[in-house]
Amino acid sequence: MLKGLLRFVIAIIFILSGFVKAVDLVGFSFKMEEYFSPTVFDMPFFEKFALPLSVFVVVLELLLGFMLLIKLKLKFTLSVLIALCIFFGFLTFYSAYYNVVTDCGCFGDAIKFTPWQSFIKDVVLLVGLIIVFILYRKDFKKKDAYSYSPKKETGNKFKYILLAIFTVAMIMIGTHGIVHEPLIDFRDYKIGTDLKAEKAKISKNPSEYKTFYSLKNTKTGETVKVNQDDYIKETKYWAEGSPWKIEEGKNESVLIREGYKSEI
Repeated sequence: MLKGLLRFVIAIIFILSGFVKAVDLVGFSFKMEEYFSPTVFDMPFFEKFALPLSVFVVVLELLLGFMLLIKLKLKFTLSVLIALCIFFGFLTFYSAYYNVVTDCGCFGDAIKFTPWQSFIKDVVLLVGLIIVFILYRKDFKKKDAYSYSPKKETGNKFKYILLAIFTVAMIMIGTHGIVHEPLIDFRDYKIGTDLKAEKAKISKNPSEYKTFYSLKNTKTGETVKVNQDDYIKETKYWAEGSPWKIEEGKNESVLIREGYKSEI
């Protein structure tokens, strides 16, 4: 019961993750280009292959997720998914540690993850897959011992038919997103978005900034950074005859609280 539930949950996560990317493969290819850029892995040669590579990754994720769901070639499926999780775990850790890709695009535009959240997600999935692999070890041995069974053979044929139907459906959805617009659009700027409502959200929850003045004491040569509120409160900085003078060109505007950030 436990192993079946865990397998089902992990399979659904992979299918959903692949699906939200499949509906907008062009958008996912932009994320791939970001990984290949000079500031990340510096592999500009692969940028022109970003779309085909995106298709390959998404198809792999969808097919393996569906194969895990229907228990088709379970040992092979789990082994490849574990390898895939290790690979993506490396990518997300690199992104998080060096803060180079702020959103891995794991769930497309549907769900946004920070780099560290993406890494934690990959680790949790990896641990889950290893547990499922261990729990199904006995099933692998039984299959090796009884390699042929007419009933099992019929069941496998039905699974392959389901896999074929699923593959065709996903290809059609992905092709529609490339040729036209995504069938299900998760983008913030999708057609039909109310721009007035978006503008209202920004005005209701604006970002807050504070100006920090760079002050220099003309008598001692000492320099300090003072925010605008403290500058007003402390009369010693601006009273008549004060030795403190604002250094031109050295003032900074610092983000104190980030408000609603529109993607449009």
